[in-house]
Amino acid sequence: MVTGILSRVMLLIVAGALLGIVPGVVIVGSVSADAGGNGLADGISVATAVAAFVLVIAALACSTPLRRALRLAPTEALRLS
Repeated sequence: MVTGILSRVMLLIVAGALLGIVPGVVIVGSVSADAGGNGLADGISVATAVAAFVLVIAALACSTPLRRALRLAPTEALRLS
């Protein structure tokens, strides 16, 4: 059950990260080229590092509340709210 829910959440997170990499590469590449840097290679490496960091943090942020919620019985959760 945990892996099914986490896989759905991670699919959304990966889709968001992939959609965010494209503008990130363009922005970092253009700023770096204007500043006399290496251009697109810097943009790709920075975007990859940021995407990996976001994926790890998002996985941790999703798994902690999920595990806590799955420990409760559904009837208890409805009774408490």
